[in-house]
Amino acid sequence: MKLTLIISTYNSPQALRWVLHSALCQSETPHEVIIADDGSAAATGRLIEQMRPLFRCPLHHVWHPDEGFRKTVILNKAIRECCTGDYLVFVDGDIVMHRHFIKNHHALARQGRYVVGSRTFVSQAQTAKLFEQLYRPLSWTSHGLKNRTNALYMPWLSPLTRLYKRWKPLYGRGANFACWKTDFVRVNGHDEAMLGWGLEDTDLINRLRNNGVRATAAKFQAIAFHLWHRQSPPNKENERLFRSMMHRRQCEHGLANATQTPQEQHNAL
Repeated sequence: MKLTLIISTYNSPQALRWVLHSALCQSETPHEVIIADDGSAAATGRLIEQMRPLFRCPLHHVWHPDEGFRKTVILNKAIRECCTGDYLVFVDGDIVMHRHFIKNHHALARQGRYVVGSRTFVSQAQTAKLFEQLYRPLSWTSHGLKNRTNALYMPWLSPLTRLYKRWKPLYGRGANFACWKTDFVRVNGHDEAMLGWGLEDTDLINRLRNNGVRATAAKFQAIAFHLWHRQSPPNKENERLFRSMMHRRQCEHGLANATQTPQEQHNAL
């Protein structure tokens, strides 16, 4: 199985430096790493060029112009243009991965399943301190963590949590998420009509579920540390669009047929 790690980013080279170092330190090397860049300035590109020689696998950088939050568009573009893997693992550009993160996702991969992992939040003060330091692995004993239990690495307990959050079927998070590329293609990828932040990941997961793909929770493994950053309010229009299309199995404007601009797609709905 060829596993592709996809990292979405926007104008946060300090955070991305830590994320890329955590990718370098993985106990299992992915088949390839793709940076899906939602219009960052030149500093992000320079960082990627500096770090590319350190990687033992291909490191791709896919960019488009900054026209607002278009994460769905750049993720589809990255997969369409660069992805040669069979299995997709998505993280955001502020997610520092435990050293066994890729190994765990590889082990959790099952046909007919997608995987959602947890996050441990790093405080604002501690994030600022980390940015001033050289990279070092984070763990549940690190300073400045919130919801610290999500950082406990005990994979032998994970089988006991397979039904975790079964009662919340629309539970979704793109910051630590994995699925088969064939399933991603079947639902036509991310919906590029979802403009701004909010529910774009949940919408993808809902379409996977409507196609019979079921959830696996990565508890006590595939550990992720979410670096602090300011967060914009979600786009309420995305919620209206999502609620009106909860029963669909594919999106109209996604991976295979992104022929309109995001604003044209949005207006058409």
